[in-house]
Amino acid sequence: MAYYLGAKLIPGNTSQIVTDGFEHPLRTARGFENEVESVLKQTFLLDCVARMEGFYRIDLHERQQIEPLVDLDFAVLYDAPIAERLEAYLSVPYAVIEEFVPDWQLTTHVEPISESVETLPFLVDDLAVIRMPQTKRVSASTLQIPAVDEFVRDGDSTRSAVEAPASVNSLVEPETTDSLEQVWVGEDAPVGASKATTAAFRNRLERTPLSGDIDTTVVCNDRQMGEERTLADEVYGSREELPFDVTVRNDLSTEKLRAVLESETQFLH
Repeated sequence: MAYYLGAKLIPGNTSQIVTDGFEHPLRTARGFENEVESVLKQTFLLDCVARMEGFYRIDLHERQQIEPLVDLDFAVLYDAPIAERLEAYLSVPYAVIEEFVPDWQLTTHVEPISESVETLPFLVDDLAVIRMPQTKRVSASTLQIPAVDEFVRDGDSTRSAVEAPASVNSLVEPETTDSLEQVWVGEDAPVGASKATTAAFRNRLERTPLSGDIDTTVVCNDRQMGEERTLADEVYGSREELPFDVTVRNDLSTEKLRAVLESETQFLH
């Protein structure tokens, strides 16, 4: 939230947003983290609505829905300093606009250890909701791995139960949120979330964009997985419309599959 608002973080005894002539408490009945999340989402949404007064005058659905519910002059707010916009936005109860807040892309559960600090610039660049972990420990010996469970079938086309490797002995399950993606930052291995590391974020900075079409290879060795093959066609679309060069390989022998794995491609399904 501080990154989005361009605010300064100042140590103090009271959690609040302070501008010239305006204060907004962050220790509320919702709790500190939930209040910060609500302020970020509300400000972002109403900023998007106000931007319709600028270069991109499109007929935004959210503006049609929100404008009759609030006493805000978005034409005036578009040119107002951010402090004035923020005060106007937060004069609207969050419940009034909550149903119009878009699905948030990312929630990160960040373990409060020194190693986590280096990931914060990357997380705020994605406007991630950042939370202190609320987790439960998971026993590796009884864990069912959904991804593997979905992949492995027996002869009757039923899903097979697969146990986690015995070597996995430090698993945590972050609390579920309504964001599209959950990310864990910490020492343990997460269940139901991706694990983010500083090294992975730095690798992203060193990558260079590809030019031309994206090579995608789809291997389908199970006739009962024809549905997945059709889904891949739907996802990638036609070569004329999208930059994907998709090759589908069926019923590969071990040697032919090895050759596919050794060949150059950007995506392999």
